[in-house]
Amino acid sequence: AKMTEWQVRAIELLAERYRFGSGSLHAHKVSALASSIFDQLTALSLLPHLSQSHRRLLVAAGYARDLGKSPLALDDISDLSLPLPPDCPEDDPQFVSFLTLQVQLDSQMCPITIPSLDPVDRSVLLYSILSSGSSRVEEVEGEPLHDGFATQTLGGILRIADGLDVRHRLMVQGVELRRASRWIRLLVRTFD
Repeated sequence: AKMTEWQVRAIELLAERYRFGSGSLHAHKVSALASSIFDQLTALSLLPHLSQSHRRLLVAAGYARDLGKSPLALDDISDLSLPLPPDCPEDDPQFVSFLTLQVQLDSQMCPITIPSLDPVDRSVLLYSILSSGSSRVEEVEGEPLHDGFATQTLGGILRIADGLDVRHRLMVQGVELRRASRWIRLLVRTFD
């Protein structure tokens, strides 16, 4: 993985164009919670195969994961005749987010210039978004799935972070992971 801060920022700007799907506060909160969980899992040596570049992919996916909830995203892909996998209908927000970002990454007309992504980074980014809505991910025709371990790991972290920001109420102040003998405790700090 080689994702840069500039690529993350470009994806954040693109997501802003779609109002982050569910709004800026939620997208930024999900990204912050996800990166905190990633950092703590890394500190506990539980993500030995993932790097800081994967962390940047996680943050970018957090910004883009809800693009499919934006009416503009639906408009942008409605005229495209893209092959849909059987388990990913067009009304699935993460699948619409996947398609929207995929189209924008390939488009010369994209209003935001996104520096070209390495094929593995592109795959992990797109499939992490898809995986953040479901634990089972099918490969989409024309978009090879690389690094399934990183994809599932980042998608799972995004699912947890999204779940912590219940109903987009920004009630979670932070999370703390504590290692026990055979499991990990997730402590959630809320605003009083």
